[in-house]
Amino acid sequence: MIEKVLPGGILKDLHLVGTQLSDDFEVPAGRWIKFLYGTFGVTTSADVANRTYKILFKASAGSAVTDFLSLFEFTIAASLSRLLALGTSKPATDTVIDDSILLPSEVLLGPGDKIYVQVLGGEAADAWYLDGKYLEWIE
Repeated sequence: MIEKVLPGGILKDLHLVGTQLSDDFEVPAGRWIKFLYGTFGVTTSADVANRTYKILFKASAGSAVTDFLSLFEFTIAASLSRLLALGTSKPATDTVIDDSILLPSEVLLGPGDKIYVQVLGGEAADAWYLDGKYLEWIE
């Protein structure tokens, strides 16, 4: 494994939104990123069914992309909402955040790697978002 010394970096915003479909953010060619923190929110419609949401870091190896690290997976029923804090602890006074997911301390994603939001059983009227901050370096 090659280790890189990555001083500084540029702080950038990540914003993914979706409905019943999965989506991802792919690290651009010639770049490295470190996801710092964020929030993931979902609101399901009244359509009867459970939905499963999962956030993964995916690694690219040539043309193949494999699961690298699963951050979390949860199932939510119809007509419900959930808000998760990623990479930050939940303040005791915060009644809006449902749960917190602590991130690994040093996960670097390279060119072609992905932050992937997987949705199983989603409905057209559902809505989800992933907002966050990351550091980016030019290779």
